[in-house]
Amino acid sequence: CDGVPNSAFRYDACGLCGDPASVEFNATCKDCADTVHGSFITDDCGVCRDPASVAFSRAGVPDKHNGGCVGCDGIPNSGNELDACGVCAGLGCEPDDPTKRSWCCDCASTAFGTHVVDFCCACVDRASHWHLLSGGTAFGPPKAHAFAEQAWERGRTLVRQSLAATETFLGTTAAEKNAGVADGTADSNDNAYAASSEIYALGNAAFDAFAEGWSAMKDPSLSNDQSECYALVYLSNNATNPRDACGVCGGGNETCAGCDGTQPVSIPNGGGIYDDCGTCGTRNTQIDACGVCGGDNGTCVGCDGIPGSGTVLDGCLGSSDPRYLTFLGETGEPGSGCSDPSAFKLACDAGEGGCCGCDGVPNS
Repeated sequence: CDGVPNSAFRYDACGLCGDPASVEFNATCKDCADTVHGSFITDDCGVCRDPASVAFSRAGVPDKHNGGCVGCDGIPNSGNELDACGVCAGLGCEPDDPTKRSWCCDCASTAFGTHVVDFCCACVDRASHWHLLSGGTAFGPPKAHAFAEQAWERGRTLVRQSLAATETFLGTTAAEKNAGVADGTADSNDNAYAASSEIYALGNAAFDAFAEGWSAMKDPSLSNDQSECYALVYLSNNATNPRDACGVCGGGNETCAGCDGTQPVSIPNGGGIYDDCGTCGTRNTQIDACGVCGGDNGTCVGCDGIPGSGTVLDGCLGSSDPRYLTFLGETGEPGSGCSDPSAFKLACDAGEGGCCGCDGVPNS
């Protein structure tokens, strides 16, 4: 086929002219299994296989659980597998850090198990523990236990929100406070500033949440599960509560500490909370009637001399209308020249207000 008389060259199975003794003969149409015109190809795990085989590995199609190399993330040779909870590359139920177990693990490190942490911080089997304590009538803890857990968690969340709100508030008001303009004035010697509208409420809500949780837990009619632990901790007070004041097992009150001092009292036990001035323990006593921290009521005094009244000089002030000149009411009422804008409009629309015509226009 090379045009040379008596040469050994022949066309191979691939249609190419070549020496049958050469390693290249038929090489261009062999598959990875060395079969001429074969169908095998190298899969994404580097293995020569029939692409029609269920064992053929493709990126994006996890098959490590079937002996392939594609992890649960769809990446060949990533090594990632589903844990006991079905989480790809999850930590499973027995990680080095037990606080980072996968979502379905119970406190006994069992996937989808029935163990729970009881109010005395012991890991018990929900299906049998309270059934035994109740003489066969209960299959779980009293509902008040879950209520208390949720209340404590809500309290801890509110404490975090209060601290974050305080930090943000103090940060954003610092520049205005130093410039003396946060209360709406431009006096550089005035360090008054507008109060927050949420910090104190968050702290008080945290206190209330903890109080609700502990009240439910300490009420025997709601929470006594007939266990020795409840009797010792809550009935006879002969044992130390394994939960701290924040409701955390083995905690040190860090998650509900008050803001006062280097060794603060916990908020559930009366520790200080930040008020709407971002000040610890002052309970909004520094806020004036105008909502200004350190203010003197000067930023919201109405024309009637009353802080927060909302009164302003209206359209009848200085009128020559006899009704205005003979008005006998109090300053701040429509007809006095000093009134609440909405009250004045209502009176003026009726042709009154001290000087309004029947068209509702002052001095018409």
